[in-house]
Amino acid sequence: MSTTTDTTTTDTTGAAHAVAAYAGAVRHHLSDLQPETLDELTGGLEADLNDSLADRLPQAELDRLTLTDLARRFGDPGDYAAEMRDAAGIAPPASVPTGRRTLGQVLSEAARGVGERWSAFVARHRVLTAITPVVRDLRPAWWLVRGWLLYQILQLLVAQNWALLPQNAVAWLVFLAVTLTSIQWGRGAFGQGRGARTIGHLVSALSLIAALPIASNYLAFAENPNRSNTVASYDAGFADGLNAAPPPTPTDGVYFDGTRADNLFVYGPDGQPIEGAQIVDQDGNPLILQPEGGDWRTWDNDGVGIPGSGVPLAALEGDAPLNAFPYRTLSPAELIPEQDGGWTWDSEAVREPQWPAPSLFPLPETHGGPEEPADADTAQSEESEETGSDESSADDSATEESAPEDASPEEND
Repeated sequence: MSTTTDTTTTDTTGAAHAVAAYAGAVRHHLSDLQPETLDELTGGLEADLNDSLADRLPQAELDRLTLTDLARRFGDPGDYAAEMRDAAGIAPPASVPTGRRTLGQVLSEAARGVGERWSAFVARHRVLTAITPVVRDLRPAWWLVRGWLLYQILQLLVAQNWALLPQNAVAWLVFLAVTLTSIQWGRGAFGQGRGARTIGHLVSALSLIAALPIASNYLAFAENPNRSNTVASYDAGFADGLNAAPPPTPTDGVYFDGTRADNLFVYGPDGQPIEGAQIVDQDGNPLILQPEGGDWRTWDNDGVGIPGSGVPLAALEGDAPLNAFPYRTLSPAELIPEQDGGWTWDSEAVREPQWPAPSLFPLPETHGGPEEPADADTAQSEESEETGSDESSADDSATEESAPEDASPEEND
């Protein structure tokens, strides 16, 4: 339901009343201007509207005209006022914030402010004013460059590589799609809404920012054309080195030439097998061949890899040492679990160790070692013999010395 004022305004017919109402609405949208400026813009507005209507409509229709008819012919009064501002080069009025501004509003206002300042700067310099039409004519070239820059960015993000032009069919398709999109957007074929224009400006700014590092890369390539080959050779050499590197040394278990030992066999110095040989390390710790990635005490719960030789019988009996070799083993398939957590098995299923050789060459006997000491009886007997021999030699010497004295009286007689 309309008010009395609205009814009077909209229902009054006749060109004079409709034109007056329309011109008043236009002046209302320009009310922020100075009175002199407003009078300069709208001083002849009624006469212009009347002349336009008189040239197009007969008198009978002019007598029936309303404000709604004029808005249908000349557009909304607000749009008409905006066109007059634009034609006169007058900026639109600053909007009064009604609350917290959104990010889009901030960016839009910032972009509009930059554009206005740039336009004012160009207007103050004749040189810039003279070259502006030339720059405007070069916009298609910028559209091409922007497409190429966007392709370079995509190439770096997706393929992590640099190439001046596409190197395969898929790359050419991507390049053409990006470039055509840039050209069509520049021509105004799509993306002319406020949000789309904002996104387009951001993409253009990103392209300009990326232009410097992209240009620097290609300048460096021009100075050293073999740089890409050097990098490729380095990458290839690094990959070959990784492939040729030996596998990491295992840290658990006994290995020989990279193969894990499942059993150990001990031979004596005479070359004969020794059953039940207990092996310890340098600290006296028992040497146990645990399953890979687990422990024989919990092997059934660890999900470890059981060696092909099977489970050691000592791990199942519980009281046998696991460092006594060689192991007698059982296949896990032959084990029958019991309710108490133990195992039962058929004695015939026990695998006896298969010695690698019945015997080995005996070790050579060593010579030049310390002599074995004689027993006590032998040493005492030899000492007695030596003592008796010494006493006999002493008696003989005494007899020889006394003999001449006994013979002297005889000779005197």
